[in-house]
Amino acid sequence: MKKLLFLVLVFIGAAFLLTNPFTTSTWTLGSSKTEAALTNSIESIKLKTANVNTVIEEYNGKEVKADLQGKGKVNVQRNGKTITVTYKNKPFSFFSFGNSSKLTIYIPKEYSNDLELNVGSGDVEFNETSLSLTNFSVKVQSGYTVIQGIDADKLDINVSSGDLVINKVRTKEGSVDLQSGDITIKNYEGKLDSHVSSGDASISINRVVDSIKAHVSSGDMTVTLPPKADITLQAKASTGDINNRFNFKTMKEQEDEIQATNGKGTHRIDVDVSSGDFNLR
Repeated sequence: MKKLLFLVLVFIGAAFLLTNPFTTSTWTLGSSKTEAALTNSIESIKLKTANVNTVIEEYNGKEVKADLQGKGKVNVQRNGKTITVTYKNKPFSFFSFGNSSKLTIYIPKEYSNDLELNVGSGDVEFNETSLSLTNFSVKVQSGYTVIQGIDADKLDINVSSGDLVINKVRTKEGSVDLQSGDITIKNYEGKLDSHVSSGDASISINRVVDSIKAHVSSGDMTVTLPPKADITLQAKASTGDINNRFNFKTMKEQEDEIQATNGKGTHRIDVDVSSGDFNLR
């Protein structure tokens, strides 16, 4: 009993020291850096956040910078051809009842290579930018993420939980994988390969310029097309439902299959539903 009491007292004492202002300040500063120079040799920028509200902006500068208001530790580190921005909450942060810290990340507007955004939790707002990227990867594990605009040759989106909202997309090749949670994409333009395992996905196509593939194994997916889209639809459902509200020029519909064309039928849309619902509008 005495040994257990001793361990409890040691644990409480350690927690007190870690939440003491002097200790927190020392831990927060340490050897961390808040900026790294963007040179021509940088090929990738990685942003990793968890349990913090984050705003990402472009600016007229030559460094990738991070500004933290509140608790925790942010580090901007260059390693070879990659700059990584990482935020971590302080040890024993479970003693606090929420994190009101705000992290602002600044990316030079001239940057045009690869960008990776990894959201562990918290709210993230990626403001509209003029960035034109080579590859843009978005991974959301939890939290609420809003991206105002994306322009990238290749786009890779993976949501395992949480919510992702993207208001404008222009890409040559896009991949969307929803395992759980919600995805809303508006004004999408480009090739699309999408997979919904669970949750809800809503994608509005601004202009059909390439093929679209959709596989729904569970959950719901809605794709909204422009009325004058030049498309050929091939949709099959082994289990689940395909609901069509799009006004095709010609259509052949069976119990579990839809074949249809509109306009010149230039771009192919393939839909495979093994369970769940697919809605075309």
